[in-house]
Amino acid sequence: MSNSGNKMTRSEVRTRLAERTKSISARFEALEMELPVSPRTVRKLLDRKNQIKKAAVIGAGLLTVAFLFKRRKSSGFTYQDGLERISDAIAREVRKNIKSGMDTEDAVFAALRKRPPVVRVGDGGDRNELSGTLAKILKQLLVSLGPSLIDILAELLKSGRQTQTKN
Repeated sequence: MSNSGNKMTRSEVRTRLAERTKSISARFEALEMELPVSPRTVRKLLDRKNQIKKAAVIGAGLLTVAFLFKRRKSSGFTYQDGLERISDAIAREVRKNIKSGMDTEDAVFAALRKRPPVVRVGDGGDRNELSGTLAKILKQLLVSLGPSLIDILAELLKSGRQTQTKN
């Protein structure tokens, strides 16, 4: 194949280049077959990226307006409701302990250890207000834009697979 000192002729180079091109082509086609989405579909998505960006901007704008004008609703869960729930839970635990054979004093102490009388009213103490707000915005964004994005992706996948089967 090679002449003097590892030098190849033009025809040998062309032959090896053609072999290498076929090999690369075969590997590339194998990789494309393994992809769940055809390359044409990805190209179509990239072509529609401006539409997707516009929809995201509109959704974010709507969320911002809704957030600014939304009034906080009370949860309807009052401190008294919390006390009643806790006292009911402790009473059930005491009755269960007494039925299992504990004396009254031990039953009450065991119930209080298992269910301490603490009432937490509100959203929660660990998260700050900003992170809760961001979580709500992201959730609403997913709820608002999710179906549209899924429809666009499904349409592109269907059209990509149909054109792929035609070829």
